[in-house]
Amino acid sequence: MKHTAFYLLLSLVVLVFSFIIGGGTVFAEPKPSAQSPSPQPGPAIDGVVAAGEYPLSFDLAPFKVWVSRTGNVIRFAVSAKTRGWVALGLDSRRMDGAAIFMGEVKNGKAVFSEQTGRGHSHAETPADKRLATKYAVKLEGDTTTVEFECPAAKVLPKDAKELPVILASSPSDSLRAYHATRLSAVLKLE
Repeated sequence: MKHTAFYLLLSLVVLVFSFIIGGGTVFAEPKPSAQSPSPQPGPAIDGVVAAGEYPLSFDLAPFKVWVSRTGNVIRFAVSAKTRGWVALGLDSRRMDGAAIFMGEVKNGKAVFSEQTGRGHSHAETPADKRLATKYAVKLEGDTTTVEFECPAAKVLPKDAKELPVILASSPSDSLRAYHATRLSAVLKLE
């Protein structure tokens, strides 16, 4: 019994000494887990589009749109020369019924909103119906970029070769302000 107490005390002294010598920090290596999902490869959702980051790009002056589909995730980026908001609407060539992703940088803070087109207007999409799982908004100089990702199956059929979209922007810092620029297009996904 005396030897057990001695070894326990010795172990405690060694642990405390190691802690002090190590600067008070204990490091542990993470163990791989079979249950951890591996991240989807593809563009980083950071509000910045680097050259070659997206396999598909579309110059739809005054907008630029980028698309990447990897596995079950689809990523989009849209930018326009404005210090206000920029929006990309999916699955429609009209506002009505479109899933609209809007963003701006207001007072130095990124603002992102997912809206649903209703007639010639739009309203906040209920939380349980939103599609975006990640997003980022960045203002660089006079250009606003909105980047987001969502489950591909909720945006377009697996073998879709085209995607109708609407694009809009405004110099206003209010997402409710009327757009100054708008257009509709069909993106070729091949």
